[in-house]
Order: sequence, then structure tokens, then C-alpha cells
Amino acid sequence: MADILFKCFECSRHLVAETERIGEAVECGQCKERMLVPQPDIAFPCPTCKAELASPFDLAGEAFRCTKCGAGLIVPPAEAEPQEPGAPPAPTPTADVLFKCSACSKHLAVATAAIGAVVNCTACKQRVLVPQADIAFECPSCEAKLAAPAGMAGEAFDCPNCEGAVVVPHAAAV
Repeated sequence: MADILFKCFECSRHLVAETERIGEAVECGQCKERMLVPQPDIAFPCPTCKAELASPFDLAGEAFRCTKCGAGLIVPPAEAEPQEPGAPPAPTPTADVLFKCSACSKHLAVATAAIGAVVNCTACKQRVLVPQADIAFECPSCEAKLAAPAGMAGEAFDCPNCEGAVVVPHAAAV
């Protein structure tokens, strides 16, 4: 089983949890903030000891230490090929959920696996609950699978895959 690398939403301390704990509430050892262990989107091996590691999309490019050997490593981008033959491929999300930050109204997109989790807004860094997605649809340009809460119907977004314009339909289009 892979170890999941993630960060505390409050103090940014590097945290780790076993994959069996995905969705469980854990406490940061430094600031005592409670958060859910995130669903990993990127799977990769440690370049030194080949330990199985995983991380959410938003930590691609972040420096961490391997949980097994302590070697420094960088979380690869999701589209990167595994570093070694036989390494686990990066999981592909089934859809991206489009929604607005409740603090600053920035348009956000996260994998459906994050529904119900708390994420940091990329603009204002406030913690935001990822809402339930009621409307499923496809990007008209790249056919990426997308979803959004019913309250976003009629709202224009940029597709997180191709950056083309999409409008959330008023009813499930897919």
C-alpha cells in the first residue's frame, strides 16, 4: 500500500497517512487542526528506494521526504509517466467538480474524489468545502467529464482540462 503525502491546511506541515485512512479525520501533530486524509490523484515511486507514494493534484511540484528512506523528492505532475517500469500508474479522476470559493468567488475545479473534503482555495487560501456535484456534463471542446452543484447552473467556467469556455447546464447533460 502507498503512503499518502499531504499538507495541513492550517500550518502547512507535511503529513503522511496510509491509503487505508483515506477519508478519515486526522489531527496535525503541530497545530492540532483536524482534516480529512485526501484521496490521492498522483501515484509515484520514491526515486531512491522505490517505495509506493501518492499525493493530491495540488501538491505536484512540492518537495517532500520519502516516508521509508527519508530521501528528498518532488511530487511529480499527474500527467508524468511513472518513474520506473512496473510502478503504479497515476489514477485518473472520473470527473472534475466545478464550483466557487465561498470566500472570494474564485472558480475552482477538483477531482470528484474530493467531494465532501476541505481544500484550500488557490486564490485566497481559505479553506473551502467541496460541494456535492448534482449536474454531470462534458466540455464541448475536449469532451472532459465535468460536474457541478445545481447552484452553478448557467455559470461560465474555464474547462480545467483544455481551458475552453464551458457553461454549466441546467440539467444533467451526460
